[in-house]
Amino acid sequence: LQALGLKPGARLLDYGANWGYMSWQFQRAGVDVTAFEISKPRAAFGRELGVTIHTSLEEVGGGFDMVYSCHVLEHVPDPAESLRQQLALVRPGGLVVAHTPNGSQTHREKHPDVFHRTWGRVHPVLLTDQFVSHAAGEHPFLITSDDAPESVRTWDQQSQDLRDTSGEGFFFAIRR
Repeated sequence: LQALGLKPGARLLDYGANWGYMSWQFQRAGVDVTAFEISKPRAAFGRELGVTIHTSLEEVGGGFDMVYSCHVLEHVPDPAESLRQQLALVRPGGLVVAHTPNGSQTHREKHPDVFHRTWGRVHPVLLTDQFVSHAAGEHPFLITSDDAPESVRTWDQQSQDLRDTSGEGFFFAIRR
């Protein structure tokens, strides 16, 4: 996330924070974190760690520099609506960033055994590069399986950049 410009003091929404471990790490790095988790028991556990976790999206406000989710979108009933919500919570020029399992055609073709083990069993939805590029509309985006900082850093944040998506992981950033 630092490779995308996240700096100490930046406002970040941890969307689908689970029990708050990532939020806790972001706080320790100096990021101004707001966390959202729909599961009230998980949010309560995170609060015991000193992380403020909201269980209603209406409570989180907006104007974030970045909204980040890690292995969340494949579990929501409407990923497109979730992405629209996240884009609305980001300030102009801000980013929506996500890690998810990979449902892209190139990954399915390269690793059919992995795809068939995960789709529908562990993850109800596997996102594809076509889905993300459609959901991004005219917004600049980066879609890739390579989330290494040195690779992510090369995205100009102005273009629609579709890279190799054959790896197990799926990473994308959409700039509002």
